[in-house]
Amino acid sequence: MRTELQFSPVLGYIGSFAPKSFTFEQPTTIELDGHIPGLNEPDPSPQNTVFPSRSLAYEQASIAFDGTTFVLTPEDELAENICVNGYLLQDQAHVLQDGDVLQFGSYMRKEHRFKTDCAAKVSFRLSPGASPTGTNWAGIRQLVSDLQREQAQAQQGHQSAGRKTPFKIASSQNLTQSPGQIQIPPKASKDGFSDGSFAAVLRELRHTSAFLCSKFDAMLGPVPASESASTPSVVNILPLY
Repeated sequence: MRTELQFSPVLGYIGSFAPKSFTFEQPTTIELDGHIPGLNEPDPSPQNTVFPSRSLAYEQASIAFDGTTFVLTPEDELAENICVNGYLLQDQAHVLQDGDVLQFGSYMRKEHRFKTDCAAKVSFRLSPGASPTGTNWAGIRQLVSDLQREQAQAQQGHQSAGRKTPFKIASSQNLTQSPGQIQIPPKASKDGFSDGSFAAVLRELRHTSAFLCSKFDAMLGPVPASESASTPSVVNILPLY
């Protein structure tokens, strides 16, 4: 889980600055620094942790992120330049809470008051990190969709294969090139066969049988020598009279 640490100026205090936002994904430590115009650089900007505070330029502080919490700690044990929610931090570490108000300045001992250079309000925002490496949810959804479509096509093809192929009524006397599909000659009329004679039908059947036998021979290959003497490779067709 990524965490954004944000600093925004507080109304009613001097030392305005542009809001700052920093993203943390793993334990790290950042340093809070101050700026004195004309004496040190860089100037405060949304991209750095520099604030318009003279006292913070002399005595810095740090914020450590351990993966779950942010801890604010002065770098100088004797520093008295930070107040948290109106209380002087001194040399104590403070676990930042959402809504904390940090004042950077100087504690006036004789006057028992804190002179503020600038004030910043702390806020957190949790944001989900990137998806785990190798996980492509859009790709996974597409894969599931493809699998479902392939299963539907396979099931449909299985159902089609399970149905018997109907015989096709021939419109001519050309035979199909597949032995699994046989064309049936036209039915005879009341006065006789459509081709005019019974012999023509027998000739057609003989031609078909020879054609099928040649196809079977091509599929089965040469006949072994042990079988050639007893098993003919071509079916003999009786002559027609």
